[in-house]
Amino acid sequence: MCDSESASPPEPQDAKRDDAPVAGDAARPHKPRRWLRTVVIVLIALAGLSLLAAWAFEQALDAPLYAPAFQTQVVIRRGDSFGTIAERLTRAGLLRSKWPLVLLAMREGTTRQLQPGVYELDSSISLRELHQRLVRGAPIRLTVPEGFTLRQIAQRIAGAGLTSDPETALQLAASPEWIRSHTLIEIESLEGFLWPETYFFAPGDDAEDALRRMAATFMSQTEALRADDPPQGLTWTEAVTLASMIERETATADEMPLIASVYLNRLKRGMKLDCDATVRYALNVWERDLTTEDLRTDSPYNTYRRKGLPPGPIGSPGMTALRAALKPAESDYLYYCSKGDGTHVFAARYNDHLRNVREHLKP
Repeated sequence: MCDSESASPPEPQDAKRDDAPVAGDAARPHKPRRWLRTVVIVLIALAGLSLLAAWAFEQALDAPLYAPAFQTQVVIRRGDSFGTIAERLTRAGLLRSKWPLVLLAMREGTTRQLQPGVYELDSSISLRELHQRLVRGAPIRLTVPEGFTLRQIAQRIAGAGLTSDPETALQLAASPEWIRSHTLIEIESLEGFLWPETYFFAPGDDAEDALRRMAATFMSQTEALRADDPPQGLTWTEAVTLASMIERETATADEMPLIASVYLNRLKRGMKLDCDATVRYALNVWERDLTTEDLRTDSPYNTYRRKGLPPGPIGSPGMTALRAALKPAESDYLYYCSKGDGTHVFAARYNDHLRNVREHLKP
């Protein structure tokens, strides 16, 4: 009886340890969360699409811009924004959309590096080549015809992309201070002193470069002419003024010395010069016929109302007109009348002039 009393009582069968494993836990595998797996799949798909898009973009860069091929001219002016340039290329038909060029320029970091100039472009080139040409720049071609006024030259300068606004060139060319410091010519305006010629400028050149170059060319081209004194005591500026009138009055080289003699003969006699071109200059009218009202215009350049030469040149004379002004023909002519074919008939007496007018200028 003593042994049975001393034995420990049995533990209850339903008692469980707190740290005992739950039945089945060891056999269940760990599963990743479904949302994480979805994210991974989406990222892989996006990476694949990005690689495909990048490959397609690279292929598109080397494809012709447009077929069938055509040629076009695109002018990029100084100060044009990248967006303006892209829109201009799109309007020219070279780009179906501006965005491929935008993306390429952004990738290359060249959105601020496109050069001004006049670009002769062929649609068979690739977008990559177009972009390279715009960054490299094109030689800027500027043609100034004989007889062009300063205003017309300024418009050409802007049209060539050397400035975004013609007024910029006009203000410089009419500034005596800028002229003296940049051209070393002691004149009040560059009107008449810009040599008519075809020029080529480098990408990056601007309106100041153009004006300096044209003025320097004028001085070098006229160096030999300036060694001789102008006729009838004219100053050099007055001789250039006379030459600019001759340039505008006829395109026939053989007539220029005769027209010079007409004006110089009239100056000797104190007669008004009655030069249509000076009225056209005053009104900036070069295409239509002049009216009687035009001839009444109150302007110092209207030689129908004012005696003597106008205050300054009315355009850029060429070499032939300058030589005619400096070495006019010897004649007693006081009048000339257009024959309607680009040439003129000359007269010494007013009655003969009226007869010429009736014969050649019939209504």
